Amino acid sequence: MKQLMNLNNLIVFLPIFFFSCMTTEQLEADKLDRESKAQMQEQKEQQKNELFSSLISRTQALEERLNSMSGSVEEISYKSQQSSKESNDQVLKLLDEQSKRLGALESEMLEQRKFIEKVTETLKKISTNLK
Repeated sequence: MKQLMNLNNLIVFLPIFFFSCMTTEQLEADKLDRESKAQMQEQKEQQKNELFSSLISRTQALEERLNSMSGSVEEISYKSQQSSKESNDQVLKLLDEQSKRLGALESEMLEQRKFIEKVTETLKKISTNLK
C-alpha cells in the first residue's frame, strides 16, 4: 500500500515537476531574450543620446548663425543710420549755403533797387531841369 501511495504521488508530482521546470534550452532562450531586450534598450538609449547631442549641436549652430545675423543686421542698421545722418547733414549744409546765397542775392538786389531808384530820381531831376 505504501508503494501504491508512493506510486500515486509519483504519478501526480512527476507531470507537475516535468511541466513546471524549464529545460536548459528554454533557460538559454529566455536568457538570450533578456540579453537581446537589454541590448535593444541600450541601443535605444544610445540613439536617444546621439539624437539629443545632434539636436544640441544643431541648436548651438543655429544660435551662432542667429547671433551672426543679428550682428550683421545691427551693423547694417548702424551704417544706414550713419549714412542717413551724413545725408541729412549734407542736405542741411546745402540748404544753409543756398540760404546764404539767397540772402546775398537779396542784399545785392536791394542795393541795385536803391541804385535804380537813385538813378531814376536823378533822371527825373535832370529831365525836369531840361524842360
